[in-house]
Amino acid sequence: MGYFICRRAFRDAKGPIPVGTVVKETDIKRFRYRCNEMHIVEVTESTYASWANFFRNKCGIDIPKVTVPKKPTTKPVAKTKTVATVK
Repeated sequence: MGYFICRRAFRDAKGPIPVGTVVKETDIKRFRYRCNEMHIVEVTESTYASWANFFRNKCGIDIPKVTVPKKPTTKPVAKTKTVATVK
């Protein structure tokens, strides 16, 4: 899983979105249009190196690395039977 980053500055309903801003799908109006026009691009693990190089060379911006959430390594707890006692 990656994130979306602004490749080309544009004006949104909330104001200008500068280059290199990490954005959420729900924060941008007409998000799909912006993605199709390549104003916003998705950065994943496989595309991180190329986009990091692009932003570093063209804009002088270092973009954040893509982090993969690790699954918790907890052992399953043994189920114990509970017996109801009547007093």
